[in-house]
Amino acid sequence: ARCSNWYVYLLRCADNSLYTGVTTDINRRLHQHNNCNKKGAKYTRVRRPVTLAYQESAEDRKTACQREYQLKQLSKQEKELLVSTFKPKILVHVYAQPLFLLVCFVSTSFYFFDFCTNN
Repeated sequence: ARCSNWYVYLLRCADNSLYTGVTTDINRRLHQHNNCNKKGAKYTRVRRPVTLAYQESAEDRKTACQREYQLKQLSKQEKELLVSTFKPKILVHVYAQPLFLLVCFVSTSFYFFDFCTNN
């Protein structure tokens, strides 16, 4: 069965602008915006790199698209206020080899430190 969780997100572009979109997979979509010329949006293609600035969950595509429309109507100042309230969740991925992943959040920057137990 296909995942029914939808997300509305804002990306911070390299020029400090904000891009709003919807997806079922935030990580995949962020990768597409940063790396794929065919699947990333035209807007973000020329404003790379982009980083996740905000996300909300929605129960279905219709609700996500309605919320996306609402967010697009906000002023830049209102969007920045919304972004300032966002606290990212740590996503844990299980790897085949034992791995310890420490994630430190410093303001809006992310620092990832990998400590592999098997060299």
